Amino acid sequence: MMEQSNPESADQIIDFLSSRMGELVDGLVASYIVRYPQSRASSLSRESLDRWTREEIDELFRALRHEPIEPRGNLLFTGDLTKGESDIFIPLANYMETKMIVGKWVTGFLWENCDAPRRLIQEYCRIVEDATLTLMKANLDEFRDRTLVEGALMRYWGESRYMGSKEAPKNPQSAETLTPQEHKVLLLAVKGRTNGEIASELGIAQNTVKNHLAHIYAKMGVGNRTELASEYLRRIHGNIAD
Repeated sequence: MMEQSNPESADQIIDFLSSRMGELVDGLVASYIVRYPQSRASSLSRESLDRWTREEIDELFRALRHEPIEPRGNLLFTGDLTKGESDIFIPLANYMETKMIVGKWVTGFLWENCDAPRRLIQEYCRIVEDATLTLMKANLDEFRDRTLVEGALMRYWGESRYMGSKEAPKNPQSAETLTPQEHKVLLLAVKGRTNGEIASELGIAQNTVKNHLAHIYAKMGVGNRTELASEYLRRIHGNIAD
């Protein structure tokens, strides 16, 4: 069960981001195109990209306000991409990855631009992350309910487990070789937390964080944080398989 956020803090986040919306949208659009140069987004007009990005941020705002989250009606659960006259249908996996990109960009934007005490910015980022996971969970549960395919959740098992999604696939593979504490360290590390920040958030020593990371690197076959983030995205985007 996710902790309920402070409504005043959520309103402060929304007010701040709204006051910098143009800058936020510009940065997010540029980041997405650089990261996915071959994606469909790269072929859209700037006006369409701006509109799409603002819709994503508006959806995050609704989650921050704890408004009811309706699962996306235009999500395809087959992994196929279909285009209609006025509607764009996107695969569930693309939607989930977009949500992670937006959430990570917004938290980074808060760290770089919000003139507030560090403790308060940490709280803001936690609230944004919880709202992002709420959006993702709504569609994971809808996916399972509509398809009745338990194993199909494997692709985003790392996220659904963290979000407390109602059921789990029976045989998650690589991610399950991590201990619960290692899994927590992994999720924080791929979000860009420093060793000190991870230690503080989990209430453990920095040396313990280093030891956990060493075990995680070995289990996931990587040598540094950059490779870890890349491998993590690859696994959750491709069935979490070795």
